[in-house]
Amino acid sequence: MIRALFDFLWHGLPARFDSDFDLPESVRRLTLASVRPGMSEALYPVAEGTVSAERVRLTRVVPGQRSGLPAPFVGAFRQDRGRVVLEGRFALHAFVGTVVTFIGGFTVLAMAMVGAALQQDAARLWWTPGIPLALAAFGLALLAAGRGQARTDAAWLSPTIRGALTAPANERDTVSLKA
Repeated sequence: MIRALFDFLWHGLPARFDSDFDLPESVRRLTLASVRPGMSEALYPVAEGTVSAERVRLTRVVPGQRSGLPAPFVGAFRQDRGRVVLEGRFALHAFVGTVVTFIGGFTVLAMAMVGAALQQDAARLWWTPGIPLALAAFGLALLAAGRGQARTDAAWLSPTIRGALTAPANERDTVSLKA
């Protein structure tokens, strides 16, 4: 369970997108489907970030809204059995992972301190178990907020990436003949 939480906080949710094109065309099409950071003036949500063969980092940007906890897709193109694939992860914002990690550490420390204090004077310090419970609740609330944002960003970015890397039906025959 702790390994799953650690993977979610620091490694994100894995994703794989198969491309119908060769590597240069895949990079070109995904670049066209996204905008460079800070260059968006669109009136609709866009995929913003950088695209190269070695590294892809895309984040959903909604005009008029500032996401406090964006969940970027981070990955790279590679060859797999003669096909180009984009593999990566939808990661939580690093701030969420860092804060939740610190909160977890402080919660364990607070539990140890509360246990020691309760052994000294349990009648007067009856309220102290609420401290680690409040810390844990705050950490779980922050994690839920980050997870909710990651889910909506992944749900929006996945079809955008897939659409850029998939040939339209009338082009599929031409693409398969080139391969």
